[in-house]
Amino acid sequence: MSTHRIQVLSLFRRLLRYSDELVLTDQNYYRQRIRVEFDKNKDATDKVASKLIQKGERLLELKRLL
Repeated sequence: MSTHRIQVLSLFRRLLRYSDELVLTDQNYYRQRIRVEFDKNKDATDKVASKLIQKGERLLELKRLL
């Protein structure tokens, strides 16, 4: 399994877990948005994938929504 794939799967799981912490946001909508964004970028190049992973990590760090 490639390094990016491991990072992507880890980020995906952490974003889904973060949805359990949301109080004022529709959790189902948030989860759906995560899936849509990941599906939309599933064929991204390594360079683009790195940037997207950084963006996702930053969202989690700042506790921001997609």
